[in-house]
Amino acid sequence: MAEYIGKGPNKNYFGDRPMMVQGKMMNERERLATEMTMEERAWREKWCKDQELAPDEPKFIPELDRQLLNPIQRLYRLPWDWLFYKKLQPIVGPHTAYLGRRIIPNGILAYLVVLGIWYNIKYHESTWERFGGWAHKFGKPVIYSGDPGWPEPISVSHRMHASRGFHHRGDIFQDLKIDGTSSTTSRG
Repeated sequence: MAEYIGKGPNKNYFGDRPMMVQGKMMNERERLATEMTMEERAWREKWCKDQELAPDEPKFIPELDRQLLNPIQRLYRLPWDWLFYKKLQPIVGPHTAYLGRRIIPNGILAYLVVLGIWYNIKYHESTWERFGGWAHKFGKPVIYSGDPGWPEPISVSHRMHASRGFHHRGDIFQDLKIDGTSSTTSRG
């Protein structure tokens, strides 16, 4: 297999990812399989201490945030960032403002999605009059021996089977002054 050569500033790393600094210390089985040298122990201790966050971390760097987000994401986030980070953060504190910034906009978005789905299910039902929409199909309930109504089958009108609401159409034949029965007439 040919070796992958990346692009950009990380071209020396496989798959454009930074190198693994843990080496064999990442896997516990591999780390404990052989005796560690004093140099490896010192390196491991230093690496473990490097994983601890400083009291002021994680740091918010606005320039980095601007580089990582595309213009549409920045435009969508602009009013929420202004409200929570500029106006509410001095009042409620950084942690509460951060939580509010993450929870409230996502909650509003989830609520709007639920309302949209509910509206489409309620008002765009699949009927016999139009193609498309949400189809509601219900099967007959299961009856086991010992249940009330056993062994008589559940009777469902043959008109209701896959009718897509045709049996609820009203009395269209009476409006058209048609009796609804088919009659054969001979043409002569």
